[in-house]
Amino acid sequence: MSELPTATTNMDSAGFTAEPARPQTGKTEVLRASGTRILELDGVRGLAILLVLIYHYTDGVIVTGQRTAYGSSALFYAFLPTRLMWSGVDLFFVLSGFLIGGILLDSRTSPRYFTTFYARRVHRIFPIYYLMIAFVWIGVWTWPQSPLFRGDMPLWTYPLYAQNLTGDYTQMADAIEVSWSLAVEEQFYLLFPFLVRFCSRRTVLFALGACIVGAPLLRSLMVLSGLGFEEIYPLLPTRADTLALGVVAAVIVRSESAKSWIRHQSRALYGCLAALFLAFPSILKWTDCSYVCTAGYSLLGVTFFLFLVLLLVTPLPGMKQALSASWLRWLGAVSYCVYLIHQPIRYGLFALLLPGTEPETSGMPSVLVTVAALVATLAIAQISWLVIERPLVHRGHARYQY
Repeated sequence: MSELPTATTNMDSAGFTAEPARPQTGKTEVLRASGTRILELDGVRGLAILLVLIYHYTDGVIVTGQRTAYGSSALFYAFLPTRLMWSGVDLFFVLSGFLIGGILLDSRTSPRYFTTFYARRVHRIFPIYYLMIAFVWIGVWTWPQSPLFRGDMPLWTYPLYAQNLTGDYTQMADAIEVSWSLAVEEQFYLLFPFLVRFCSRRTVLFALGACIVGAPLLRSLMVLSGLGFEEIYPLLPTRADTLALGVVAAVIVRSESAKSWIRHQSRALYGCLAALFLAFPSILKWTDCSYVCTAGYSLLGVTFFLFLVLLLVTPLPGMKQALSASWLRWLGAVSYCVYLIHQPIRYGLFALLLPGTEPETSGMPSVLVTVAALVATLAIAQISWLVIERPLVHRGHARYQY
């Protein structure tokens, strides 16, 4: 959910990159290599938010057994893949690790390293997030019994990005429940810059490896101790492998030797990627926490890591074009606001237009309300991008330079 930055590839003493330095442009929402905008990264973000939208907005289509709300077993199987699309959040994590890791690795010797990094994050993330917090607080005080605002999460946790630390993130009000992933990323932003700034290349790589290996081990220990999905899913230490894989991808694309090896092994690596995608249905078959919270999250993280690296280093024909589609890049541009508001708008419209009805897609009236929620979400996100987000992001990049 973080911004797509401008990438510079400055040589540093730790040897994270062996490519020549390029001037910073001060523009945002792009990643540049040799002065060329890599449009497909905007598309990757658009793909991630699209997966999340499909997952939430098709809620209720699949019910128990092998039937859907429309009474057709064929539709059940047609919609079954949507039950995996919560993994769009994991794709966001890999992409965030890649982009933020790249920024920090490229600018680690800058005298304005911390000031610029955190000032830009504040300009990008805080404005509409704290508008959402204000909306939730007003709702809690005004309509405390509304399903949209009812929850047991202490209100003080939201402005501190601590809502994922209370033991059960499902205690959050529906209007703000998706913010657990923002808390994970903010905690990553607080810790990782210090690791890059003050540690050697070897130490950073060791820490990344420890996260990739240690996170699934930690999740396994938590499962064995009897903890459930709601305690394991939203924590930074248990999701650190996905973010670390993104940073490793940033290291790889800055190394000519690594990219050369990947090109020579591209056929085998694409075979591995295909095998990983084919393993995704295992998450649908074994949906209990003992599998999903241990091997399942690792499967997703490694798959998205390999997908991103192959896309950037040795893409298949048509791969870049598909992810550079203008509508997908636009969706990527407005994805932050879409992610924050799509659920409260959906819940709110159901409460307004179909009172007493669960916010799920289970019949024609609910389909119409869901479509209305999608249109409203995209329209508000576009206005937010044009009026609030883009001007502030440009201001942050113009005023704070590495």
